[in-house]
Amino acid sequence: MDHRDALITEVNNKLLVITADNSAGIGQRTNDIVEADPDLVGALTARVALLESVSLGAWPQAVSCTLSFPFATEMGQAVVAGVKAEMSRFNLAETKITGSSESNFPATVTAVGITVISWVEKSRLLLNKLQENDSIFIIGRPYVGQEVIANLSRLPDNQTLKKLTALAGLHEVIPCGSQGIRAELQRLTENNGWSITEQHHCSINLTKSAGPASCLIAIGELDYQTLSSRLSEPVNYVGYLRRKNEKNI
Repeated sequence: MDHRDALITEVNNKLLVITADNSAGIGQRTNDIVEADPDLVGALTARVALLESVSLGAWPQAVSCTLSFPFATEMGQAVVAGVKAEMSRFNLAETKITGSSESNFPATVTAVGITVISWVEKSRLLLNKLQENDSIFIIGRPYVGQEVIANLSRLPDNQTLKKLTALAGLHEVIPCGSQGIRAELQRLTENNGWSITEQHHCSINLTKSAGPASCLIAIGELDYQTLSSRLSEPVNYVGYLRRKNEKNI
């Protein structure tokens, strides 16, 4: 089963969940476009793939990191240190990592690839549980480029997901990436019988890139008061789910 940025397959009565993310042109190499500390680049890239996994109810077991320059360099070691730091925030041991780096040719641009391997019990998979009239909320705000660096403390993280998944009425969580919130919502409704009735005064830019999962879409029998009281990130109501014969987003 191919779901968003995850591959889900059954193995021995459990579900193997594989998620991935990449980053390019962000770092401190000669031709990088956005300047950022290498450890931060590693952490944010790992964060996206880890969030994609945990948002499905899965638990990460191992991480693979690929890099456009040797691990043995100072920058390479910094990227891996950032990846390991993010792994620890998801309670994943630093030893559960493998990877490969380019050592044959010099690279003038930072490129990082992350793959996360996770397991989940079938009954705990947070997928295909949507119901009519489910409310749709945005947790956090879309940030990209230097905005991400300036708002690191405002990004939803593993603790945010833990608080969300503890809510009985939660039916699905979607980390938003470079295509923006609206693109994620369109993917959600395509070919599955749902449409979205959107409220007209949402203050969030739904088409803006959300960079490294700088915001989440939470869907379910949820209400603004409960979410805003439990989460430190800003909460915005987008609309609710209806059958396809209603207004499409």
